[in-house]
Amino acid sequence: MTGAGKTYFIKHVTGLDEMEIGRGFKACTKEIQIATIHMDGYEVHLIDTPGFNDEELKDTDILIQIAEYLQTGVRLSGIIYLQPMSNSRVGGAGKRNLELLRNLVGSENMGNVKLITTQWDRATSEENEMRLNDLVSHFWKGMITAGAQIDRYDGTGADGERIVRSILKTSPITLLFQREIQDGLRLEETSAGKSLMELYIKLQEKYDKDVKELKDDVAAEREAYKEALRMRDETAEQIRKLHAGKIDSMQKEIDELKKKAKPKQGTCVIL
Repeated sequence: MTGAGKTYFIKHVTGLDEMEIGRGFKACTKEIQIATIHMDGYEVHLIDTPGFNDEELKDTDILIQIAEYLQTGVRLSGIIYLQPMSNSRVGGAGKRNLELLRNLVGSENMGNVKLITTQWDRATSEENEMRLNDLVSHFWKGMITAGAQIDRYDGTGADGERIVRSILKTSPITLLFQREIQDGLRLEETSAGKSLMELYIKLQEKYDKDVKELKDDVAAEREAYKEALRMRDETAEQIRKLHAGKIDSMQKEIDELKKKAKPKQGTCVIL
């Protein structure tokens, strides 16, 4: 999730200053960043990915980045999903993020998922407990039933290390999305790709309708018409990208990680 504090978490666990951290409501991570540390005899790779529902990156572009990375053949020991308690409700974007998470991971791999709440200091104890109960009993219920674990991060490096240590000895898995790509499915044919395609088709129908109504209305505001055209064309572009499903090679640091991430004793990779 964009703005949830993924980069903040990794920076405070690793102590690495070169990780970029977003401020305010604007996300910072625009491409995959990799931080490698050694902990309790393990070589730990913490992978920071752009969050879905980013203001500048579209979900399709993020999905392609993740697909490119997973093509390195890396197997993940854990997947950390951060949920800020400062968000008073889980809206449409939050629900879509959770659906994408389920479709990326697969229900059979939920035992490797950590659902971590953050930013408890930004609301009252009563508000936090109400929000946590809502998450556990509704939005996270299916994932918890399938084996996902919930935890709380207090924002310190020590607590981040505690969370990472709880994953160190977890058996690595191959994600559902990863298997689908390895099996030769096109991006739009994967479970995650299908969910995005369904969303974009609905949006395209809405924007087509908006454009037609504004065009037919002679008195329509010119700016509203231009905005409807922009949104329609933008959605059409995301559909085109999903259809194309082109997955290019990743940057140099991913190639380096591919060498490091071959199954061996004492390696832990966390997304």
